[in-house]
Amino acid sequence: MKITLTILLGLLCTFQSYSCSCETVKEINDSVYINYPLIIKGTVKKVEMVAEMQQEISIKVTILYNGESTDSILKVQGPVSGGACGLDVKEGEEWLFFAYNYKGHLETDLCTRSQNLSKKNRSIVYDIKVLEGDLKFLEDNSGFWKRYFRKRKNK
Repeated sequence: MKITLTILLGLLCTFQSYSCSCETVKEINDSVYINYPLIIKGTVKKVEMVAEMQQEISIKVTILYNGESTDSILKVQGPVSGGACGLDVKEGEEWLFFAYNYKGHLETDLCTRSQNLSKKNRSIVYDIKVLEGDLKFLEDNSGFWKRYFRKRKNK
């Protein structure tokens, strides 16, 4: 019995564990908007593993709120669902994605403002009122910021 318990404890101690701790998401503002190089609403077309605990998400863009791309399909990466702040993303779902630059690609995770727009799959760190505020802010302001950055780029 002691040998079995010792072996079991030894096995449990060898597994990697991951944890996720996010700050509470507050109301969106201009500063938050500017700090995400990609903000889109879209439908998940494909999810595939690109490394251990890392997924690549192909998204058919419905609305480009922030970003330079004219592609109809964009790709972002992020940790898989679980303790590593990964998103539980499935093909066919509609999402609002906030992505940041990380090691040469766009990355998203549970601690960004990314949210599944399906009512049945709400994030534990993301209140529905915050989501509604994000969508309203993006619809009201994204045109202004696109024009602002376009003017600065052309100078």
